Amino acid sequence: MHEVETLFSKKMSKEEFKLRASKLYFRYKDDEVTRKVMLTIARRSGELMAYTNLPHVPRTSNLIECFNSHLQGRLKTIKGFKSFESADLWLNSYFIQRRLKPFTDCARKFRYLNGKTSLETTLKDAFEIEDVLKLIR
Repeated sequence: MHEVETLFSKKMSKEEFKLRASKLYFRYKDDEVTRKVMLTIARRSGELMAYTNLPHVPRTSNLIECFNSHLQGRLKTIKGFKSFESADLWLNSYFIQRRLKPFTDCARKFRYLNGKTSLETTLKDAFEIEDVLKLIR
């Protein structure tokens, strides 16, 4: 699996991707699980390599990792929860707060997001946020 992950570790051309994938396929063609994984990758190579058609597309999930590390930092300061229910309530309030807090530090092409919440950017209509806020209150 580590070798399959290396296919996606750096940005490469479609030709290089196909060459590396075919080498992996032929190296592990006797292993049924690896063969199925490589065939699935080959079938979906168009989707998996779509980022090569767009400039400045990030390859990593840094935003998700940043979010996870922030949550871990917050949880380290908490000594513990009295029950699963209190932990559930805390996590729900944390996620609601994160979804309703406006962006403040967006730069360059994401500057337009400053002052907006992540919930606002995901809802189709502006009036829907009022409906969501009514449910929370």
